[in-house]
Amino acid sequence: MERARRQSIGSYGAHRSWANTPDRTRRTEPARSASPASIDYWLARLDADRFADATDQQRRLAAEAARRAHFAQLALRSAQSRRRKGGNNAA
Repeated sequence: MERARRQSIGSYGAHRSWANTPDRTRRTEPARSASPASIDYWLARLDADRFADATDQQRRLAAEAARRAHFAQLALRSAQSRRRKGGNNAA
């Protein structure tokens, strides 16, 4: 099957699927909670042994710090990449 036809069929299917979805937020919740943007993502990745005796607030603070560190690392890598490319927008 040619590429354009496959794309048209896929697009049709996606539109039909969303047209039959009454609660979009509920449908996308699993993906959002599994995303690094979600604090639940980072809470699930805390070292269970290290935080065994920690309070919920301590766990949440650690997860938030891990989330901020992740996004700071992405920003650093982005700046390094721009610098290597030699653009004027390098940080």
